[in-house]
Amino acid sequence: MTEGGFKKRGIVFCPSDAVGEDSVILRHAAAFPEKIQIIKANHSYQAGDFKFSTSMRHIHPCETYGLKFNIKRTSIGLLTDTRYFPELAEFYKTDILIIAVVFCQPRPGIDHLSLKEAQIIIDKLKPKKAVLTHFGMTMLKAKPLLQAEKLSRTLGVEVVAAYDSMRLDF
Repeated sequence: MTEGGFKKRGIVFCPSDAVGEDSVILRHAAAFPEKIQIIKANHSYQAGDFKFSTSMRHIHPCETYGLKFNIKRTSIGLLTDTRYFPELAEFYKTDILIIAVVFCQPRPGIDHLSLKEAQIIIDKLKPKKAVLTHFGMTMLKAKPLLQAEKLSRTLGVEVVAAYDSMRLDF
C-alpha cells in the first residue's frame, strides 16, 4: 500500500492494541500510511466508497472484532479469532461467512474456534457459502478439504476450506 513507506497513502484500520509499545504495527511503520484509524466494537467505517462494520468485541487475549462488508449485492462476514459464545450469530448473518477455525475439537481455556463450533454457527446462520480458514495443526491433520465436504453434506450449506491464493468472486 505504501511501497515500503516511500508513498504515504492509505488508511490502516486496527484495534487500539495494534499500535503503541510492543505492538503489531511497528513504530517506524506507523508513519507509512496517511492515517491509522482505531476501530471499536459495533461501529461503521468508510474509506472512499469502501464501507464495513465491526462486530462486538470477541473473547480473545488480543482486542479482536469481526467485520462485515457489502460488496455489490453480497454481504460478507469475517469471523476472526475468538472463543465461541452464542451472541456471535447475531452479527454474522451474511451471504458469505469466512470463519477462522483453528482447532478440530474445542479446547477449553484457549480463545479460538473449533470445527464443531463453526458447525454450530453455520447451521444457525445458513449462509449461502461458508469458508473455513486459519487452520491450526489439528485442523490440518484432519484435512480441511474433507472436513468442509462433510459439513456441506451434513448442513446443506456450501462449505469450503480456504487454500493459499484462493480467490472468491462476488
